[in-house]
Amino acid sequence: MTLVPRRLPLWRKAGVIFIHVPKNAGTSVNEAVYGRFMGHVPARLVSRLAPRAFASLPSFSLLRDPVDRCRSAYRFARAGRGRGDGAIAGMASAGLYRRPEFESFERFVAEWLVRQDLASADPVFRTQASYVCDSNGVVLVDHLGRVESIHETEEWVSECLRRPVRFLRTNTTLRGSSPKRIDAHTRSMVESLYEADLRLITSRFG
Repeated sequence: MTLVPRRLPLWRKAGVIFIHVPKNAGTSVNEAVYGRFMGHVPARLVSRLAPRAFASLPSFSLLRDPVDRCRSAYRFARAGRGRGDGAIAGMASAGLYRRPEFESFERFVAEWLVRQDLASADPVFRTQASYVCDSNGVVLVDHLGRVESIHETEEWVSECLRRPVRFLRTNTTLRGSSPKRIDAHTRSMVESLYEADLRLITSRFG
């Protein structure tokens, strides 16, 4: 993967490695730490392709409630893109997501998402664990924060970089339809699909 060696000088210059899990406020973090979008590279690949840097530099990532993240991914897929401060992020093959199954979040989960191999799906639908853990489920980054309490990660990064760091809200998904409430059956299906993420969040944050 060419992305790792291309990002290596930027990680070294910043003094920290951020593992960007899609739909977890990562665009905001990248802007604050690197001044640019950095892509979605799993920690296991950084560890394998840049072992010295990964061992010597502090690393971190953010987790998010799996149901909230799934709903955000659904909105993003429907819109085909999101927007941030001066940047547009897009879905690969956005036309694939303009089909009847995407007319509602419930249909998306029950008729499309359950049929996908999440390991090979578009990055926004892959598990969070696949970005921050190795193949045995061991967390590879030094700090795991939560989008829901992102100020704690701001403090951790500020201490690492020895300067104040604030994450602004960027890459918000363009307006789309999504239910304000999720029925119990749909929620249960999402939690089952992302069971690895729920286990990870529970083990780290209780």
